[in-house]
Amino acid sequence: ARMLNVPIPNIFETLSINLGTAYVNDFNAFGRVYQVRAQADQAFRIDRDDILKLKVRSAAGDLVPLGTLIEIRDVTGPSLVQRYNMYVSVPLQGNAAPGVATGTALDLMEGIAAESLPQGTSFEWTELAFQERQTGNTAVFIFGLSVLFVFLALAALYESWITPFAIVLIVPLSVLAALLGVAFRGLDNNILVQ
Repeated sequence: ARMLNVPIPNIFETLSINLGTAYVNDFNAFGRVYQVRAQADQAFRIDRDDILKLKVRSAAGDLVPLGTLIEIRDVTGPSLVQRYNMYVSVPLQGNAAPGVATGTALDLMEGIAAESLPQGTSFEWTELAFQERQTGNTAVFIFGLSVLFVFLALAALYESWITPFAIVLIVPLSVLAALLGVAFRGLDNNILVQ
């Protein structure tokens, strides 16, 4: 390419436009906006020889056949490259073992990642793990607000500040009975139980 005075970006641009697509502009017709995209017709890009026949403009303005600049060979590669937050990523999915809290599993994974991942590599939680890390341990706070809200609703219903105490004070016993039932059956204490 250097001997023929062909800049490397011109080669990539030619391949990109002919084998992929390139946005040119927009035009209006019949009350709609249409995009103009450049791409070689399928008949001119279906075979290896068609790719080698493409012309690349040199710095002097001459058209040079791509076959004089490149050779085509088959190589294997990933069929799909996944990205997350604009970076190449490797999705990793898993579940905590029965009887292990998800917070414990997340802490363990963070420890393994800190020890094992190479320099410059990072990880991020997504979906439920991300939400769990964002909320932290707010269950006690939400439970307290819920009890207060129920107490105020019952106080308004019964028009008394004393009567709702009888109902609200039974809540800890109900929660204890539910947790004992789960423990007795040998089930795990997951988010649905909580």
